[in-house]
Amino acid sequence: MEIIDLLPDSVPLRLEALRWSSGGLRLELRVTAESARCPVCSQSSARVHSHYHRTLADLPWSGAAVRLDLHAPKYFCDNPHCRRRIFTAPLPQLVSRYARRTLRLQEALGWVGLALGGEAGARLCRELHLVASPDTLLRAIRGWNRVSGTAPRVLDESGPRVLGVDDFAFRRGLAYGTILVDLEKHRVIDLLPDRQSETLAAWLQEHPGVEIISRDRSPAYAQGARQGAPDAVQVADRWHLLKNLVDALEKLLIREHQVLREAASMIHGTARGMQAISPIPVSSPIPACSPRLEQEKQQRRERRLARYQQVIELHHQGTPLRAIAHMTGVSRQTVQRFVQAKEFPEITARQQRPTKLDDFETYLKTRWDSGCRNAAQLDRELRAQGYSGQQTLVKDYLRAFRYIVPGSTPGQQPVRGPTKSPSVPSPSVSLPPSVPSVREVLWWLLRPDEQLEVSARQFVARLCQISPSVRSARELALWFFRMVRERRVEEFGEWIAFARDSGLPFIKGFAQRLLSDRTAVLAALSQEWSNGQTEGQVNRLKLIKRQMYGRAGFEPLRARVLAAV
Repeated sequence: MEIIDLLPDSVPLRLEALRWSSGGLRLELRVTAESARCPVCSQSSARVHSHYHRTLADLPWSGAAVRLDLHAPKYFCDNPHCRRRIFTAPLPQLVSRYARRTLRLQEALGWVGLALGGEAGARLCRELHLVASPDTLLRAIRGWNRVSGTAPRVLDESGPRVLGVDDFAFRRGLAYGTILVDLEKHRVIDLLPDRQSETLAAWLQEHPGVEIISRDRSPAYAQGARQGAPDAVQVADRWHLLKNLVDALEKLLIREHQVLREAASMIHGTARGMQAISPIPVSSPIPACSPRLEQEKQQRRERRLARYQQVIELHHQGTPLRAIAHMTGVSRQTVQRFVQAKEFPEITARQQRPTKLDDFETYLKTRWDSGCRNAAQLDRELRAQGYSGQQTLVKDYLRAFRYIVPGSTPGQQPVRGPTKSPSVPSPSVSLPPSVPSVREVLWWLLRPDEQLEVSARQFVARLCQISPSVRSARELALWFFRMVRERRVEEFGEWIAFARDSGLPFIKGFAQRLLSDRTAVLAALSQEWSNGQTEGQVNRLKLIKRQMYGRAGFEPLRARVLAAV
């Protein structure tokens, strides 16, 4: 076999020299074509003007780097009406215009970049004797469509029949995108740079043919689906339906934490292995016109405070840390942290992340002080000034203005988190050693009695006997889970009626949100489609995104996710 056989057959080349150097193998090649066509007018010409020299990097041979020293002619264009007077003989099977790498090397770098990204791909290239930096690989991904060769996958002009829609985070809490999945073919078909309803509607209009759209319960996706594919059936994700109900039930249990203690005391008895715990002077929060979320935070803090008091009292009595952990039901690391702390360790409030509304804070405060309380009106005014976020963000931002600490000025942010005050003594709390956590009780309530252990079954029975609210909420939750899992769509109206008559605010709110998305919820109870595999594709996307170290941007991420590698 001749060395020239290792080059593309369709390129008229002649090997003139072969040299070894410190950089690897160098091949001197000359283009042997007697004529070429002008790239502007396509007229053939054989009149040579001059020659030029190009150096191209090629795939390594047996671990040695290869460089092609290419000598090619330039021709006169004899067409008097053509604007080009001199042109270079094109070699589309070997190299692109102005490129310094052969097409096959560029394609190999593109596949490495699609599979591994920039940094990891560059490390692999060094082992394969392919000289490429991380930025080179990212450019190869961006320029994939300009490289002749087999593309990883070309999007169809028509959309899929069954589409899964979900969001993913570029930066959690700040920037989000949208992933679109063909649920029948089990593959990602596109990524969108945001999660705006207009973007989804535009994509659906460009890709007609979508008959079913499975989505989460985001209002933006619901509106985008209605605008872009009005005839498509929207299906609410069943996992999100169950998750929303679980969240509502958890909020109810947080309010009923005193009932949890009473149920545990009646089961185990406070007289056995339980001594009275004297009050310990620790900091106590001062509620300041807090909304419901602040009240729930306060109730969680009371549970932690009770455990802290019990741990400290048992430690003063000389009980070993391991025994304290066993008696209180918390980890030994938490017991050790409580003992070493000089006072009750408050949970550190999360640092508020910047939002798109930070630049408009002064304007919002001014409009709020002037009496404007309409979030929709303020959203329209902000958009006229360049705001590009969601109206929901404006509502959440204004919610802090509605709960004002007494004595503060309008527009002042409320106090977030507990406020310490040494002058307010904490109450005396007696916590049984085996009081389960709210999350543990939550999962007990969501399982039938025959699937529970004896102790859990006794606790749930006692809890439902003490609290009619918990009993009603459990019955409604088990009914809803059974209705979703067994697709009993005919029971939906009856369940809604019982939920609205239950008198439980969290369950009633959940039922009201179901009615606002009634069509999609009913489709979820009757259709087989759901967003489970879309969530799996989101996990794959997160892995790819983290491999790229946040440097690549949207287009390389989209290319890697869509690539069939």
